[in-house]
Amino acid sequence: MSGAMRRGETVIVVASLAAATSLAGFSFVSAFQGAELVPAVVGAGGGSVIITWFLVARASAPAGEPHDVHLGPSRAAFCALVELLAFAGAAMLATRSASLLTIGDGLRNGWATILSSAVPADADGPAVVVPLATTWLAGALGTIALVSSRSVVLPLAPSLVLLGLGGAFGGAGRGPGQLALVALVVSFVLVVRLGPLPGERNGAPRRLTAKTAAVLGAIVLVVATVPVALLPAMPGVSDRNPVTLRDYYEPPTLTQAAVDPLSVVTAAQRDAAVAEAAGRAPSTAFVVGTDSPVDRFQLAALDSYDGERWTSTARFLYAGHELATPGDAAARRTVQQRLRLLSVPGYWIPSASRPSALSSPGLLTDPASGMLATPQATADGIELDVEAAVPVYSADQLRDATLPAGPESSRYLDVPPGVSESIRQVAQRATAGADRPLQQAFQIQQYLKQNLQSLPRAAAIPGHSLRRLADLLTEPDRRQGSPEQFAAAFALLARLSGLPSRVVVGYRVAPATGEQTITQGELTAWPEVLFDGFGWLPFDPDPVAAGQQAPAQAATTDSVPAGVAEVIEEAATDNGQTDASSEGPQSGGTGDASSDDEPSPLPRLVGGLAVLVVAVLAALAGGSWWARRRRRQIRRHSGDERSRVLGAWDDTLDRLAETGVDVRGSLSATTVASHGIDVLADADVPLVGLATLNNRAGFAPDPPSENDVQVAWDYAARIAATCSATRSARQRARSALDPRAAAHRSRRGARSRT
Repeated sequence: MSGAMRRGETVIVVASLAAATSLAGFSFVSAFQGAELVPAVVGAGGGSVIITWFLVARASAPAGEPHDVHLGPSRAAFCALVELLAFAGAAMLATRSASLLTIGDGLRNGWATILSSAVPADADGPAVVVPLATTWLAGALGTIALVSSRSVVLPLAPSLVLLGLGGAFGGAGRGPGQLALVALVVSFVLVVRLGPLPGERNGAPRRLTAKTAAVLGAIVLVVATVPVALLPAMPGVSDRNPVTLRDYYEPPTLTQAAVDPLSVVTAAQRDAAVAEAAGRAPSTAFVVGTDSPVDRFQLAALDSYDGERWTSTARFLYAGHELATPGDAAARRTVQQRLRLLSVPGYWIPSASRPSALSSPGLLTDPASGMLATPQATADGIELDVEAAVPVYSADQLRDATLPAGPESSRYLDVPPGVSESIRQVAQRATAGADRPLQQAFQIQQYLKQNLQSLPRAAAIPGHSLRRLADLLTEPDRRQGSPEQFAAAFALLARLSGLPSRVVVGYRVAPATGEQTITQGELTAWPEVLFDGFGWLPFDPDPVAAGQQAPAQAATTDSVPAGVAEVIEEAATDNGQTDASSEGPQSGGTGDASSDDEPSPLPRLVGGLAVLVVAVLAALAGGSWWARRRRRQIRRHSGDERSRVLGAWDDTLDRLAETGVDVRGSLSATTVASHGIDVLADADVPLVGLATLNNRAGFAPDPPSENDVQVAWDYAARIAATCSATRSARQRARSALDPRAAAHRSRRGARSRT
């Protein structure tokens, strides 16, 4: 460590470095639960800096060689052992199993576990070893750089790298608040190390007074936080998607089951009808206990249609105890479910709406759709508790709902090639006269209900290819189908009308509270449409066949809100257009669906980079200005007359260096003065007079008088003004932005040589 660093600065810089490291490690919060990650990164950041400081600082060279750290083999081995033991202890406190095997697994596979897990990942398993280890390493490297280097920025470099690394591991990036805190600590350390603190004269220890600390903190707060606070307000910057490692890492995928979940719907209902006709009960799919009524359990969401089958593009990740829920405008009620799966098709796990918490880890989830699955070939035999966040809508909220824009929703508009013109005309007729997206979706639902017929379950035939849907929608004598075909037809017509849609396979039941036995006969399918701020809204285009009954609806009470179907109908029909047009030629329609052209990401990138550059330049300029000003005040007003005259020459050397004058320590003061007159091209500049006062103060037996101090600083002010007028624009920018221009210069040989 530099010999100039005193005890007061040591405490400030070490504490600030520990805070910067901990805050940088907290950037992993985008991949973990924030509150659970705090103890781990604070312990790792603070512990690594403090332990490394006491281990390495004592091994630094004496003041004559301030930048060398001497560690013999035995000392280095001892330090490494202490670091490893301290890290192992901290890691075992942070992980659930608290074993060295868990730590080893986290060091080897933790990064893949984080990238293969849905956000937020569990913060008490092997995955937390990654932020713990990287934070510890950043703190240790930063402390070693602080001890062994005179550099201002180098000790902070590991923390800044850690800040970017943690955000890259997450899914949501870093917030401006955290960036502001890190910038605050970094700026504080920079300013402290750039300029001397009051009281540093003639070897006296530095002392940071409360008043100086308050002024320093206020300046740093403004310099550090204002640019960062303006960043999210820039057009096109606040909503840009950060680049994360997840974009380049492909987690282990769940092998698609051989069975088509949508085709299973028709087969399951047919088998249930045959069983009932034979006097047998349909096979039990699962048993569920809920604490509030729900009318459907989602199993699989299918969002891709190739003209033959609806399939899922789900990207399954490992699920922790907590699952992220969408930040939409819908109010939500929590439903607790206790599931016991007996004969559920495939590897999917049913849940009432989107799950938000699980009783046991090791399952899989698709963050985009909220689907749950098991890594095994089947979900039969699984027992677990699932907490779901069920949205609650009102007609007023949904009435003017709009469609989302962007690449995330445009894929739900894709239709296969070969869609016939007759199907496109059906989509136009179904949505004729509708001027709102919700109204368009509702009219498609009503169109299918009124113009199609439901086959008896025992006679239903699976299949939802384009040819099958064309017959269903355009051939008058073939307008009979099953929920499989109705859901597929709705989703296709919705996409042709510009409505992002998908098909969901699940169970429709009569809403009830308590334990229910759900049979395979209740397996069905329904379409959903994506609305901005509200997520996926379900629709029911299935016309009830003769002799069948639709699933019962719960009566609306204070404790049981109205069902989604009733709310959608109220919101879609409040202007008197309750029914879709019946069969027959009609005018109007929305035509073919096409998504809006996506804006180029270049303006967003340029805007973000521009704000970042402005923030960095403002921080550098502010820190350099404050350090120069503070250093000049100390040189002029601290110490005796001799040191104040020498301080005037030191300040002049700084100004001359910024102007391009050669002020090497090997040159005498008079030589520097001569070079300065040549560069400044001003024979009247009092450089020779100030150099004479400097030599007299350094070597004359009698100390200078107070008048000499005043004359020296008057000379320094005149020289500074001449330098300012002489400097080019490039030199001005460099002196304002280069941290080295503000760095404290040791007393030069030029000052002490005649």
